Amino acid sequence: MFQKNDIVLYGTHSVCRIEDISELQFSGKPTIYYILKPVYRAESTIFVPVTNATLSEKMHAILSPEEVKHLLNILPGEPSSWLDGSERRKERYRHFLADYDRLGLLKIIRDLRLQQQKQVARGRKLYASDEAILREAERLIFDEFAYVLHISRSQVDSLIRSSLRKAELKNTDKKPSVYEEIGMIGLEPTTSAM
Repeated sequence: MFQKNDIVLYGTHSVCRIEDISELQFSGKPTIYYILKPVYRAESTIFVPVTNATLSEKMHAILSPEEVKHLLNILPGEPSSWLDGSERRKERYRHFLADYDRLGLLKIIRDLRLQQQKQVARGRKLYASDEAILREAERLIFDEFAYVLHISRSQVDSLIRSSLRKAELKNTDKKPSVYEEIGMIGLEPTTSAM
């Protein structure tokens, strides 16, 4: 069970602080609720019944800085999550989103950005469903990693790109430029991820 002032992830609401755990009466019957305040959307308040397993299971502890760094270190060696066929791919990616699978979310970002790069080279764009999933994965990962590492969301993007670039350079023995080293080379995040 979580405690008051714990920082958690809750579904698609991203990083939240448990403002209180109180008994409230919404439908005539008193129930104990987690009262959550999204860190990046302070105007919202979320009420999660403590005894509703379906809703309370959507709450996850945030990662530690060491866990974030570990994920960034192993991401380059992870196999692609790309599936041909937009429906199959959308189904897989929705599971990563629903389960809040951080490694899966990072793979979405990596793989869809790579696909985006390929599409741009052909004069095309990503499918709208892929674009929406990419924006959501970026928002969730950027919010959590920025909070955990005490950095901006754009710096999270640079960390991800830098992690992937270093792995690529390791395999080619090419010395990175100053700009490459700090992660300034590569695709920019989608507009909504900033």
